[in-house]
Amino acid sequence: MKGPQGKRRYARTAAGFAREDQTRQRVHRAFESLCSQLHVTFEGKLDPAYQEQIYRSTTVGDGLHANAKRQAHDSEALFQTLRSALVAAGHEPVQNGSSAG
Repeated sequence: MKGPQGKRRYARTAAGFAREDQTRQRVHRAFESLCSQLHVTFEGKLDPAYQEQIYRSTTVGDGLHANAKRQAHDSEALFQTLRSALVAAGHEPVQNGSSAG
């Protein structure tokens, strides 16, 4: 399960940001706990992703969609999460780009 990533800061004021981030963290912790109880792989970060350099200058057009560099970054992270979940479930690991056939 993918948790709230916080890839974009929507609030325009410090108070609005604080409220937004408290909500994101509360949702993150709830999802993390639920996934742990259900033995479901959880992909999420408690710190907002927009603090990472990759998210600062990799949007295009409307400011919401990612350019190719960030799409590659995000897809690699998703691949690793899915790979880890499959290995944890007892499946043979695959390399990025190879098919499980």
